[in-house]
Amino acid sequence: MDAQRDPDHASDARAIVEQKRALRARMRQAMAALPPVELQRQSAQAWGHILSSGLLPGRDRGAGSLDAAVGNGVGAGVLMAYAAMPGETDPRAACAWALASGVRLGIPRVSWESGLMEAAAVGDLDRDLVTGPQGLLEPVASAPIIDAAEIDLVIVPGLAFDRSGGRLGRGGGYFDRFLSRPGFRGRTIGFCSRAQVVEHVPREPTDVVLSFIATPDGLIVRGGPG
Repeated sequence: MDAQRDPDHASDARAIVEQKRALRARMRQAMAALPPVELQRQSAQAWGHILSSGLLPGRDRGAGSLDAAVGNGVGAGVLMAYAAMPGETDPRAACAWALASGVRLGIPRVSWESGLMEAAAVGDLDRDLVTGPQGLLEPVASAPIIDAAEIDLVIVPGLAFDRSGGRLGRGGGYFDRFLSRPGFRGRTIGFCSRAQVVEHVPREPTDVVLSFIATPDGLIVRGGPG
């Protein structure tokens, strides 16, 4: 029986949509209340935990690293991050690290007509990013596309995250569709402030579950303790 014929399924789906709407409103209020200086500080703390984790492309991964613990091999050197909006946890330090370390950097570029997102290569955070039609920073039109299969690690934005790898985005589904591509085999790390870690994120079948969540207090491993 499909969703159109199953009233209980349809009711559950509507309930999840409403739960997401309510959580988005709550998270937007929480982020708006966070002073910019504090958001910058927490962004730096979260980045520090990624930097010391051994998960970054091209970094040595010792036997005691998180990467070794989850059985992942050494990446080929492609990091995908994002250009933060005002009031959003900012991974600019991760982008700068990639460029300084010889790791290829991809930043999302969205086709608003098709609803698809690509990772475009960026070599300079000032020169290669422009304001797009939705007022968001994105790679210039000439920036080459990076195949999803080449990406080792994606630092993923969101409004809320939970300790099971659940993520609440802004509702467009761009990252969920991108990370669900058959060729993508990289790791995923949510990037957030302390206020964005919640007990439970409502989840639909199309929502991608992340491998890690980077917070100011440490790195959460999906399925790990506490």
